[in-house]
Amino acid sequence: MSIKDVIKNSFLEGLGYSTPSIKTIIVSIVVAILVGIYIYAVYRLIVADDIYSEHFNISLIITTVITASIILTIQSSVIVSLGMVGALSIVRFRTAVKDPLDLAFLFWAISGGIIAGTGMIGLVVLSSIVITVILVLFKILRKTKNKNSFFISIHADKEVDVESIKKVVGEAGAYCRIQSRNLSSASLSIVAEVKCKDPDALMKAVDAVEGVKSVSIVEESR
Repeated sequence: MSIKDVIKNSFLEGLGYSTPSIKTIIVSIVVAILVGIYIYAVYRLIVADDIYSEHFNISLIITTVITASIILTIQSSVIVSLGMVGALSIVRFRTAVKDPLDLAFLFWAISGGIIAGTGMIGLVVLSSIVITVILVLFKILRKTKNKNSFFISIHADKEVDVESIKKVVGEAGAYCRIQSRNLSSASLSIVAEVKCKDPDALMKAVDAVEGVKSVSIVEESR
C-alpha cells in the first residue's frame, strides 16, 4: 500500500462521525471552566485598576468554554471540522484592545480551551502555572522599577529656562524627562517624569528656582 493510499484511507475514515463519550465531554468542559476561572483571577490580580474591564474578564471564561466545545465538536468528524473552520473564518472582531496584555490573556483563554478540549489536562495545568509565574515576575519587576517614579506639574513664568529646572533636578540626584510643555502669554506649564527617593525635597528644590510659581505631584508613575 502506497503512502497515497494510506492518506486516502485515513481521510475516508475521518469522514465518519464519532461522538465523544459523555465522560470526555464533561471532563473537558469542567476543566475549561476551571481554567477560565483561573485566568479570570490572574487577570484581576495582574491588570491595573485604571484599565481593568470586568466585562472583558468575564468574556475570558466564556471564550475558554466555547473554544473547548468547538474542539470537542470538530474531533467528531472531518466534515464537521471543515464546516466549522469555514463558519468561523467569516467572523470579524472590531473591538479595540485597550492594552497589549489583554491580547495575551485572550490567546491564553483560547489556547486553554483548545488544550482542555483535546483532554490534555496536564499540559493546560503546566502551561497556566508557567504563564502565571511569568506574569507575576514581570509585575514585581515593573513595581520595583517604578517604585520611585513620579509625575510632577510645574507652573512658572514664561521667561523661566527649562534647562535650569532640569539642572536643579539633576543636582538633587533625580532623573527627569519632560513629558509636555504648555506656553501661554503669561506662564509656562511643564509636566515631567522624575525618579527620586525623596519627592518632597525635590519639590522644594524646584520651587526655589527663580520664576517657578508652584510645583505639585500629579500622580505616581506606573
